[in-house]
Amino acid sequence: MRLIWLRHGETDGNVRRLYIGHRDLPLNASGQKQTEQLAKRLSREPITAIYTSDLIRAKQSAQKLLAYFPHARYQVTPLLRECDFGEWDGLTYDEICARDREGFERWFQDPFHHPPAKGETMTKMDRRLHQLVERIERDHQEDELIAIVTHGGPMRWAWAKLIKRDWQAMWNVRIPTGGGWMIEKKKSGWQLLQTIESGE
Repeated sequence: MRLIWLRHGETDGNVRRLYIGHRDLPLNASGQKQTEQLAKRLSREPITAIYTSDLIRAKQSAQKLLAYFPHARYQVTPLLRECDFGEWDGLTYDEICARDREGFERWFQDPFHHPPAKGETMTKMDRRLHQLVERIERDHQEDELIAIVTHGGPMRWAWAKLIKRDWQAMWNVRIPTGGGWMIEKKKSGWQLLQTIESGE
């Protein structure tokens, strides 16, 4: 089985370098272009299913892909949402630190036990993403290629848990909007096949 993990296209919040969790921001003009180019690039791949977060920036990105694969199984799910940043949602790094530097540092050092203020731990996000991957493995054939459209946080999770199998790798990966990876399930676990970028 192969999976294509994709981050949604650019939003105005990304341009402003805001921490955007469950806040429902749409793609901006650049994000629309990124995802159109990405979908066109992937149009020759034999994608059989598309799973997307239920937040609008991910759904808009997935719909660009769906236009090339109208017969693909399409599922919208909150399991693929970004981490819930709670009171930090919509703030910059400097704004968060001005309010709660100690809280931010605790979260950065150990997001599994220290969530953003009134937000979600990595433990909780790990649980829901693991549930989604298990569902895909159960419901699809081994020869299928499945696209997953999600957010930066779940992409970091996929990189650390599935590809590197090392939680320390979570912060050491570049994840551009409108980009991602194709991975394949081997006997030894998930393996990176290729990096995918929109061309923007």
